[in-house]
Amino acid sequence: MNARWHRALRVAVLALAAGCSRHGEFTVCDSRFSCKTYPSKAAMQEAFAAEEAADAEKQRRYAHALPFDYRDLVHVLLVDYLRPSGIPDVNYRNFVGVFGSDIDVPLTAKLHESKIEVLPASAWTLGDMPSPGYGRPIDVHFRVDVYDLKQIEARTYTVWVGYYCGSLCSGSVMYTLRQSGKTWRIIARERGALVS
Repeated sequence: MNARWHRALRVAVLALAAGCSRHGEFTVCDSRFSCKTYPSKAAMQEAFAAEEAADAEKQRRYAHALPFDYRDLVHVLLVDYLRPSGIPDVNYRNFVGVFGSDIDVPLTAKLHESKIEVLPASAWTLGDMPSPGYGRPIDVHFRVDVYDLKQIEARTYTVWVGYYCGSLCSGSVMYTLRQSGKTWRIIARERGALVS
């Protein structure tokens, strides 16, 4: 189960558990029905944030230890994922994070050369909701996160990319990429659950 889906499950369980909480305590259970009680909502959010930061750090260490530059793989999937839609009167702005950090300068420059403009994830703000503009231009801001890179075969990796642009606007795709020489090729895309 990928990290985003796990977090989404926790949020759903939290909503159910909130009715069972007493005296300001919050009880959260995971998919294995292992439950933990937190003294407050703030303590629960702090614990989840620490777990997410530790997971992101683990992903960054893994990516940096690979025998190739992980940015080459991420570049190929982001070019595919962030292709302009061509819908008139819609300005899409993509705020990108890679393994829990803002997209770095070398990857941003490489995407710029591929005619894909990105901004750091930390600069994301809520834009207009993607919907028909009714005659006026709309500005849609996507928070895009790359996460959960895993090797599944020799020279073959899966990696998730998810987006968020509002409470009813999110999704994810698992990409499978294979390396041939120094080139990465997308061999599969699989839509995932909504991300939180």
